[in-house]
Formats: sequence, structure tokens, C-alpha cells
Amino acid sequence: MASVFPLDLVYSSFTVIFLVGSIVCGWAPTSSAFIAGRAIAGIGAAGVASNGLTILVTIAPVARKPMFMGLGAACFVVGLIAGPLLGGAFTDRLTWRWCFWINIPVNVVTLAVVSLFFRPQQGRGGAVSGRIKSLDLIGCLIFVPGIFMFLLAMQTGSADGIWNTATIIGLFVGSGLTLLVFVAWEWRRGDQAMIPGKVVMRRTVLFTCLFAFTQMGGLIVAAYYLPTWFQAIQGVGPLQSGVRILPTVITQMLATMFASGLALRIRYYNPWFFMAPIFMCTSSVLYTTFKAFSTPASHWIGYQIIQGFGTGFGMQMSSLAVQLELKDSPELIPIGIALVMFVQYLGATVIQVIAGTVFNSEIRSQLQSIDLTPSQKSALLGAGIKGIREVVKQYFPQLLDPILKAYNTAITRVFFVPVGAAVGGFIAAFGIKWNVIEGAPGGRFAKRRAAKAAKAAAKEGQKDETKT
Repeated sequence: MASVFPLDLVYSSFTVIFLVGSIVCGWAPTSSAFIAGRAIAGIGAAGVASNGLTILVTIAPVARKPMFMGLGAACFVVGLIAGPLLGGAFTDRLTWRWCFWINIPVNVVTLAVVSLFFRPQQGRGGAVSGRIKSLDLIGCLIFVPGIFMFLLAMQTGSADGIWNTATIIGLFVGSGLTLLVFVAWEWRRGDQAMIPGKVVMRRTVLFTCLFAFTQMGGLIVAAYYLPTWFQAIQGVGPLQSGVRILPTVITQMLATMFASGLALRIRYYNPWFFMAPIFMCTSSVLYTTFKAFSTPASHWIGYQIIQGFGTGFGMQMSSLAVQLELKDSPELIPIGIALVMFVQYLGATVIQVIAGTVFNSEIRSQLQSIDLTPSQKSALLGAGIKGIREVVKQYFPQLLDPILKAYNTAITRVFFVPVGAAVGGFIAAFGIKWNVIEGAPGGRFAKRRAAKAAKAAAKEGQKDETKT
């Protein structure tokens, strides 16, 4: 939409949608109203995230784009990881509704700042009706049900642990057929498509999206199961669990700024596409060594620092790579950034579901070795991971230690999922071209690569002259 309508109008509209959704969630008297509010807020949040990065790309000087985008990515990931800290504080000290009411003043200030200080170039000219018609609304109507069926099948299968039912198979088949229709429609629309082929078929864009898919997926699994391990296995509350993930938050902020500054210095972002998965893979492997009763604080602090480097090195580079790849077609940059954001959210959802499937399978297997009645197993599984201590202490306290060991084994084995995601991201990094960050000051590394490129170009020119 930012390529059709003024960017400030698009961003403000999505901010208002997010604000309305937050108000509905905070006010919600019933679960149905809460679900509706979450849906509204989700639409707004998606637009705010993608168009927020587009604003950073628009206002940042060419030589400082990595630094600005690194700052934006740092804020995004810090909010993602630090959310449990604030949420736990609100839940323990006030009420869970403050998790949504806190968005009201923040969004009001954001709207005021954008309205007063941001003056973007106008969108595509012409009548409003004509610009609306240029949007690929039919493609959107085809795409959304396809993705919805796919995610519903993944979530339902993960929760039940059964994948061969008629419902699950029907959802997967329906999703596949719908997405095939979407691809055919997008091909027919050409340059007017929601996801133009000239964007997604570029090698750097395609492999960057694959990297973003795996990077965000691995991050979300760690961000969910690490606080869960603190609460379920070590018995701390939501607030203390949030405090214990501060090593990840702090390291991620420092690593993001360091990687952005060094990218400016060497004028290339590619090294971080390789470094980030290495650190993420290392931290995830180390998480699998956690013990139920003998893991010292030095271990979970040190492992988080390694994860923070992996997150900080790679998160902002995906949007930067796509933006530089599409610099010859500035009107496509908002589409490219939105595509990266969508793939990140999709990766977070899909890989989180895979992690949930691994956990459900492992915990059922581990509980088989404990002398539990069917009703006791049902009570445990129904309580959720974070509620196991309360259920066990209330009904069968003598089994607390073996049950905690079982849950510890199940949780730690989940961390093999981000290990696989990191390996996938490392492989995808080989497909991303080495585009120069133009306007950056550079250093020895950049000068050596520039000299090699000039030498190669000269050799090609000599070959052409010889042929003629």
C-alpha cells in the first residue's frame, strides 16, 4: 500500500488499527471480544512493522542505512524478547489488561510525531478509486484463506498430535490448491501483482527470505521455551523469568549496533548472514544441555549471551539486503520489505508449531516411564507447561522430581529445532549476493573486494577486445 498511497497516511492508518485493537483487548469482557481485538491488533501490528522499516529506509542517508535499520531491528527484537518482562510485571502487580492499555499512550505519541515531523514523497498519482483498483485485492482474498488453512492445520495437528485425520488432510490439500491458484493469479497480474515476480524471483530476495524465515523461527522458539524452562523447571514467576532473559536483550542490542557499524566499515552485510546462524546454532545446542536440578546461573546467562550475538548480528540484515537489491526500482522497496516481514512472521509460526509438535511428542513419551494414572496425565497435559508445579504439588507431590525431569527433557529437546533452523539459514546465506553498501566510508576489506571486482571487469573487457 505504501507504493500506492502516501507512506505517512498508510503508517498512521495501521497505527490507529493497532490502537483500536489494543483498546478492545484491554476492555474485552468476554473471550470472543478479546479474540476479535487480537485480530484487529494483529492487522495493525503487521502494517506498523513493515511500514515502520520503510520509513527508516526513506529517511536514512544512504551511508547510514545499516545503522538506522540496525536500531529499528534492535527495538523490534528487544520488544519481542522483553515483552514477557513487562507482561509478567503487569500480571503480578496490576492486571493483565495493562498489557494492552500501555499501547494507548505509546500509539498516541507515535501518531503525533509522524503527523508533525514526517513528510514523505506522495504515493502514486491519480484518483483514489484508480489507486484502489491497482491494489491486488483479489490476490489478497485468495492468499489469506490459503495461509489460514495451512496454519490451522499446523496448529491443530500439533495440539492433538494426530496428523492423519480427514480434517488435517483436507486443510493441507485445500491450502495447497489455494496457494497454487494464488501463484497462477500473481503470474497473470504481472507487475501489478501483490508479490511481483520481478521482486521474489531475484536471487538475493529469494535467499534472504529463506534466511529470514529460519532466523525468526529459531528466535521465537528460544524466546518462548527459555522463559518456559525458567518457570516450569526452576519454579520462578513470570516477572523473575522476564528478568532472567535480560542477558539476551542486552547482548542483542549491543550486537546489533556493532554489526551495523562494522557493515558500514567493510561496506558489506554478507559476513553477518554467516555469523548469525553459527551463534544461534551454538546457543541452541548449549540449551539442550540444561539439567532439571543442576544448571548453574553462569550457564544460562552465558548461553543467552551467545544467542544475543546470533540474533543481533542477523536480524536487521535481511531488510537491508532486500533494500539494496531493489535500489534500481525504489517503488518496489516497500513490497520487498513487507515480503521479508511476512516471511519472518510465517517462519515464526511454522517453526514454533514444529517445536510444539516435538514437545508434545517428547512429553508424552517421557510420561510413559512414570507411574501415572490416565486422569493424572490428563491433568498434567491440561495444565500447560507453566502450570505443572501447581498441579503436581496439589495432587501427587511425591512425583514432582521425576515429572520435572520429564519436562526438562522434553523442553531441552525442543531446542534442536532452532539448531536445524540455523543450519538452514547458514545454507541460505550462500545464495545472497555481495552488494556494496554505497556511500559508506569503507575499509581495507571493502577496498580489496573493490580492487578484485575492478580487476575482473578489466579482464572481461580485454577478452571482449580480443574476440573482436
